[in-house]
Formats: sequence, structure tokens, C-alpha cells
Amino acid sequence: MLKRIIISVLLVFSLTSSLLDAQVEHVPLTSPVYDYLLRAENKGYLEHKSLSSLPLQRKEITAILNQMYNDSNLSIRDKEIVIFYLKEFNALPEKNTVVFENDQNTDNIFFDDLLGNKDKYIYKYTDSTSNVELKPLLKAESFFTNNPNYDESKSVLLHGGIRLMGTLSNSFGYYLQATNGSIISGDRRLAIDREQSYSNNVKFAFLESDLDFTQSHIRYDNDWFYATLGREVRNLGAGLFQKVFISNSSQPFDAISLGAKFSSFEYRFTHGSLLSSPQDTNISQGFNSVIPDKFLVMHRFAFRPSCGEIALWESVIYSNRSIDFAYLNPISFFKSLEHALRDRDNSMMGIDATIRPFNNLQLKGSFLLDDIIISEIGNGYWSNKTAWNIAATYSLDLPFDLGMEYSRVEPYTYSHFNGLNSYTNDRGLLGSIIKPNSDYLGFMINYWISNKYPISFRFISTRHGENVFENDELVENVGGDVNQSRRPDDKLVGIEFLDGNLIKTSIFELSAGIELIRNLNLKAMYSYETKVESNHYFRVILTLEDF
Repeated sequence: MLKRIIISVLLVFSLTSSLLDAQVEHVPLTSPVYDYLLRAENKGYLEHKSLSSLPLQRKEITAILNQMYNDSNLSIRDKEIVIFYLKEFNALPEKNTVVFENDQNTDNIFFDDLLGNKDKYIYKYTDSTSNVELKPLLKAESFFTNNPNYDESKSVLLHGGIRLMGTLSNSFGYYLQATNGSIISGDRRLAIDREQSYSNNVKFAFLESDLDFTQSHIRYDNDWFYATLGREVRNLGAGLFQKVFISNSSQPFDAISLGAKFSSFEYRFTHGSLLSSPQDTNISQGFNSVIPDKFLVMHRFAFRPSCGEIALWESVIYSNRSIDFAYLNPISFFKSLEHALRDRDNSMMGIDATIRPFNNLQLKGSFLLDDIIISEIGNGYWSNKTAWNIAATYSLDLPFDLGMEYSRVEPYTYSHFNGLNSYTNDRGLLGSIIKPNSDYLGFMINYWISNKYPISFRFISTRHGENVFENDELVENVGGDVNQSRRPDDKLVGIEFLDGNLIKTSIFELSAGIELIRNLNLKAMYSYETKVESNHYFRVILTLEDF
């Protein structure tokens, strides 16, 4: 009996070790594991790491979960969640069922376990150095509201696709996700207004056609060096809801990154391609549209003691010319380069920090400096442009997580005299979930009653000073639009924060989810929002995998 136990433990250890090496690819931000990683981070399991730069690699997430799994002080509830996710990431043995069988996986979905609790794949194979997974993606989604401004009170969508991911030779990771869908019934505008990714989709939002999305990347790791190339959603900056460098609501964009990672330090250089505004707004898509080139370049120096992370960040946006070789040097000071190149571009810098004074409590914050004239500090000078946030998160020994955050973005921040160089991608703000000339206060409570999705309550109160229009003409520019910089006749000093049309919004949101059977998830969200008027919104999602 003892011999069998020892053999079983060794088999599990060897399987776990090989899979840890063969998980170089990134985990998309739609994965619910990131909600649980905030709890893990609060409890001190992300030593020499933080959640300030996402996405993470599968092997990084698995290493965190394994550390928790091997902690004898971990609570029973947390242990159950960790075991669930270790199976999800193939770090603990789990039964699988596939469409295309092989020597490792012989259970066929259609004949063995279509509606059972085995992990479902189209194809799956793993050995000591490589792995490949091909999974089906399906989503049925409904939006409901009592808001009378919509033609219909509901919107129903259906979409699906595939996700291919894996690693070759413990060093080359790859990921491809492609989905397509369409509206089945109801008001298209309701779906566009309630889901950021839908409003950014040209075919769906502007051409009133179907939905299609794709994200993909490749990554090469070799000891301390790594390189990535791909199109994916990114987050950058420390915070709870807010990421002032690359925000939660920004669109995916294409970029190449080069990095050096050590136990307590990481440097990353990124050069990306953004979508600028069309020269003729009447021809914004199609073969005859003219859209100038636009690029984002940034680097980040992250110092990672065991108690958290402190990082320095710098970026430049330039446009209407080909790739500038001056910005291709990964070891440079962008602000000086921007001056040397005749001060044409939009440069920024910032700092973010995640500090754990003791386990269960974290302090997070970021500060972005867009532009500043030191002699004009305190005078309401228009180009003293900053954005910042500060947050505190706490996890109880009980399965509760608490958090609160305040953020403020000064007027004109992220904008630029050359509208092409505004800090935007396809006119959508890259940094911050709130617009310039805005602030907000937010609270969060997560209760981990299920393994995959917490019951989550969120309250956010936002204030925004909106530019003033009359008959569609801008009559008072208060710096409330990232795509509108200061005009010659606009106020130079004496800019008042939250001046203009003051819009106050309060949002109460409750969400929950459950995995009905393996991979099949049911999620529901309720939101009560007060702005000009009060309205209720419901959202119900049935998904095969999260995407």
C-alpha cells in the first residue's frame, strides 16, 4: 500500500513538473482565474510579482497555484479553489474527453461524456516538453433593460469559435482565438452600449453586420530573455478597477515586446501598432479610407522585492510616418528622443507600485505624468496633465475579498495638439477607464461561494466635466475629451477641475456565476445605474469556456 502511494505521488510530481515547463503561452484576461489571483496576491503568494502587468503566462499562474497548494496553512475553501484551477491548468490529473482521439485521450465527446464532468477538447496532447490544446468556444448572451431610450428592451446574441494554444520544446508558446457571431434578436444598440468590445467592433457597431474577433500571439522564452509578438488585450498599471497606462477597457492591439526577467527585476520594451483616426470621417472604413500610421512605444523597469513591486514606465505615441528607428532602441530615454526628433510626438512617463505591508492587505497605485510646467503648478494651467489612482485591497481568512479605489484624471490628459497622437486606439482611450476631467470612487466585495466565480458586488461613483456643445458646435472646451486638445482661443490658465457640464453617475453591480457541468458556465449580472435617469440592466451569459 505504501509503495503504491509513493509511486502515485512521484507520478503526480513528474507530471506537474513537466507541465510547468511546457506552459509558455499567455492566459487571456477573460479567464476568471485573474479574480482569484487578486486574492492570492493579497495573501502574499505573488512574491516578486504583481498583477500590474497582464496577461501572465500559464506557467506563472500554475506556479502561484502550486505554492498555495503546498501551503499547509491554506484554508479548506481556498484549497478547493486552488485544486479546481490546478486541474483547469493541467497541473493536476483530470479526465478529458475529445473529438479527435489519440493514445493519451481515448474518450470521445460524442460517445463517452458530452454532458459529463470531464474537461472537453477538440484535440489535446501533452508530453514532457510540449503540449497542444484545441478547444471549442460557444456563447449565448442576452441583455435586458427598462431604459425607454432603446427600441427594444432586450438584445440576444450567439457566437462561437475555437481556441488553439500550447508550447513547443519548453520555450515557444503560441495562442490563437477566433470567434464569430451575430445578433439574433432585439436592439443592437443595447449590446453595443453594455459591452465595450462590441462598441469597438467595426463590423458590428458601424456596419451593422456580424461580430468577429481574433487574438493571437507567439512567445519565445530562453532563460532570462523573452520575446512576444501578437494581438491581445493588455493591462498595465497598479490598481483595483483602474489601470492608468493600459486600461481594462482598451482594445487589443498588435505589438512586439522584448524583455529580460530575473527573480526580482523585469525590463520590457514594447513597440505596437495602433489605429489612428481616418483623414476623412465620412469614409472611415473600406478600401477608399485613408488612415495614417500610428505607433505606440513603451518600456517598463519593474523592481520586485518580496513585498510587492515598484515600476517606472515611459511611452511615446507617434504617427503619420513609418516606423522611426530612433524608437526601436530598447535601451533609451524616450522623452529626450522625442525632443531630438523636433518635439512632434506625445510622450508620457509614470510610476506604479504594489506594496504588501503584511499578508492579506495590499496598497496599489499609479501616477501618470503627461505634461507639466512646474512654475504653473496650482494655477490651473491647461497642460499640467496627470492621471493617478490609489487602492487598498484586503482578503479575510473567510472567503471574502474587499477593495476600494479612488482615481482622478486631470483635464486634457492623454490628448495632444496633433489629434493623431492622442493616447487612443481607434479613438478609444488606451489608458484609464474614465475620461479626462473626471474622477471616481469605487468599492468591491467578492464572496467565493463557488470555485470559479465569486459573488461580486461593485459600487462606482463617477464625476465627469463634459465639454459644452450648442447645436453640435463646441462652445466651451474644458478638457473633457481625449480627442480634443486645447484650441488657440480656449482658456490657458484657471482651468477648474470638473468644469463644464457635470455628469454624475452611480453604478451598483451584482454578478455571480456557476459551472453547470465541466466547461459549461452560467453567469448573470445585474446593474442599477443613475445618470440623467435611473435604469436597470440585466445580462445573462451561457458559455462553453470563458472568452
